[in-house]
Amino acid sequence: MKERKYLVPLDFSEFSFTIFRFACAFAKITNAKLTVIHAYQLRSRAGMFMSVEERIANDCQIEFDKLLERNKENLEGLDIDVRILKGDAERTIPDYAGRRNFDMIIMGTKGSSGVRGAFMGSVASNVLERSTTPIFLIPVSYELKKVEKVLFGMADFDCEPEVISALFAFVDAFDPEIELLHFGKYDVPENVNEILDSVFTPGRWKLTIKETDKNIDRKIEEYAEETDANLICLVRKKKGFWVNLFGKSITRSTSYHTKTPMLIMME
Repeated sequence: MKERKYLVPLDFSEFSFTIFRFACAFAKITNAKLTVIHAYQLRSRAGMFMSVEERIANDCQIEFDKLLERNKENLEGLDIDVRILKGDAERTIPDYAGRRNFDMIIMGTKGSSGVRGAFMGSVASNVLERSTTPIFLIPVSYELKKVEKVLFGMADFDCEPEVISALFAFVDAFDPEIELLHFGKYDVPENVNEILDSVFTPGRWKLTIKETDKNIDRKIEEYAEETDANLICLVRKKKGFWVNLFGKSITRSTSYHTKTPMLIMME
């Protein structure tokens, strides 16, 4: 199996430990190398000397060392690289992931509760908006557990086989139950089962249809909680189907307040 590469941006908060633990566990079961990064931005260059950047880099390295020491029991067998990057996180993270051909970005989202929460939710959301790399979003309330059920949100039934294949390359490691969830008021094709069987492995999925076109982001999250789904999967469409139909990006708005981990694939 080809070794995958995952990029893990951290801000050294207590929440970073949760993200890092998940990334380590996920890397082990999917045969992946981890590159852990911290991106920083100097707000002004007026009167600054190189020693300022050196101090920031040294402080970051100390924090990385603390993180690795705290999690050393989970590092056996893992290939981990540490990088300190200069630049604002919202641009640096997706640009670095794209240029270095990472298979996935694993990062946290703190939702939109409170000023700091709104900021962190904004960073994750803006990275999502710019990224061409799949993103695994971990909510602040998340507790590490086995993924037993995956909820795949579908805007329509026009599924790209390459995207679905890439999705299953990640989730198959968990061998989960898979439920396809379609929200919308439009007719479902008569041959929907045939369409889905041509893309998804027959016998591995079930389809649920909810006839509503309002508050889709909230509905997805609520349904995930009702059905005890451990992971929400969404596809960000190139042509913005979600945006055109509902007036905003469902993947982006869901990322703000999700309590369930999200895997977002790019078409």
